[in-house]
Amino acid sequence: MSLRRIACEVGCAVNTVRSHLAAPGLPRYERKVKRPTKLAPFEAYLREAG
Repeated sequence: MSLRRIACEVGCAVNTVRSHLAAPGLPRYERKVKRPTKLAPFEAYLREAG
């Protein structure tokens, strides 16, 4: 199959298909920056009261 056809079947860009095929292993999603939770400002209090 061509890169364009794979991209059409999968629903992504041709460059995405190209980069995934060039990668040595399976693609894995990894979040770059861990976002704080909504309870982060109250974490010390909750641990103290818990």
